[in-house]
Amino acid sequence: MTFAPEDTKATNMPGMTGMAKAYERWVNSKGGLNGHKLRVLTCNEKNTPTGAADCARKAVAEKAVAVIGSYSQHGRAFMAPLEAEGIPFIGGYGVSSEEFQSPLSYPVNGGQSVLIAGAGHQLGRACDQVALVRPDTIAGDTLPVLLNAGLRANKMADAADIRAAEDSADFGPQAREALTHTSGTGKEKEKEKGCVTAVLGERTETFRRLRRPTPSTGSWTGGRCWVCPAESSPRKSPSNPSTAGTGGMYCVAASSCAGAAGTGGMYWVAASSCAGAAGTGGMYCVAASSCAAAAGTGGMYWVAASGSGG
Repeated sequence: MTFAPEDTKATNMPGMTGMAKAYERWVNSKGGLNGHKLRVLTCNEKNTPTGAADCARKAVAEKAVAVIGSYSQHGRAFMAPLEAEGIPFIGGYGVSSEEFQSPLSYPVNGGQSVLIAGAGHQLGRACDQVALVRPDTIAGDTLPVLLNAGLRANKMADAADIRAAEDSADFGPQAREALTHTSGTGKEKEKEKGCVTAVLGERTETFRRLRRPTPSTGSWTGGRCWVCPAESSPRKSPSNPSTAGTGGMYCVAASSCAGAAGTGGMYWVAASSCAGAAGTGGMYCVAASSCAAAAGTGGMYWVAASGSGG
């Protein structure tokens, strides 16, 4: 058997059961397993403890020899019925602690624990402040512990813990809170690097796209980020009236980019002292701190390093 949540308002993993059935068809088209037909059961776990327990009981009732490659946050609900009947749980997603504790569970990797702790370790080496946006669930409660373990390995402070409803379609409040926690403090504010990480399942991409502007609106947020709409007339930053950007999905100008401008790119970024930096036509246009007159056009990436004119 393979089980995973489907058709829920939150986490959905239909590809897991779909792949299991595809493997069943492929194996049987090749003559089965030593001449025996392979039968793969699937079950919608529904992203609930009840659904997880029901799938485990179905595995028992159908006399499944193993549960393989499944996803569920609710290890406590599904492991007990499987253990009682001696059915092994093999190669699960690794999202619940029971998968690493049960004598009948056989994980094939470190699962979510290693992924999140590893992310914390990477962020700890690159960031001064970190915010975590995660689901307000029992499984979500373990995420700050794991992320902070990685941060502390680099002597970093714990991440700001920002919770969101698992089935939310609007992460605007969480995005604003995350920016507040990662916008720097004190005299070195502009030199501090803030990082936001989101662990929201398939809604992570929704969170990442929050800063996409509409054709009629633009805004300056936190004194650091200016989001301009894709429109022909430039908008001026309230805190830096001479800074303008048009035509890009994102237009970000740091504190002292007095005459910086960017058009036509998905991202345009000018660092603190690029007084005359400009870039057009590329997906990314980045100018470093002392490239006073650097310019670049037409490329997917355009990067000018400190002190170089090209």
